[in-house]
Amino acid sequence: STDRTVEIASSVRGVKLYRLREQFGRGSALRLGVEKARGDLIVFFPADMEYEPSGICAVVHNLLNNGFNAVFGTRLARCSDLTYRLRQIYGGATNSYLLSKYGGMLLSTAILFLYSRHVSDPLTGLKGFNGELLRSLPLRATGIDLEMELVAQLCLRHEQILEIPIH
Repeated sequence: STDRTVEIASSVRGVKLYRLREQFGRGSALRLGVEKARGDLIVFFPADMEYEPSGICAVVHNLLNNGFNAVFGTRLARCSDLTYRLRQIYGGATNSYLLSKYGGMLLSTAILFLYSRHVSDPLTGLKGFNGELLRSLPLRATGIDLEMELVAQLCLRHEQILEIPIH
């Protein structure tokens, strides 16, 4: 990350900071986090301020109280105009905008076709898991492809994925 995330995180008392020796991608960073995590719950939450932190509480609440082992925050449940919302998020980053809008739709369709499941926002950065389940998944992806590998592994294990609206 180039946005001072490392500097800010290392200045917070009680935060353990782990870094990859080389730039291997998002999937590698998340897998390192899963490997180092010791809790019963594991939540992925990006530091780029795309999501409101209150979404973490909603994800954890559903993991603890509603019997789900995987909870994804979806950006699409409260969205009346997808184009407008994605332009707010990505601004002038045309490639990110197009990938998020059309790539997400294509991935949702692929999940439906392959696994008979609908996941509206497979690329969401806010995901929560039962730690034991997540650590048991044979994850190999090193980039953003980890997002789809997670969905595939959960579907193959017949795990329900709860999607909840987030901002």
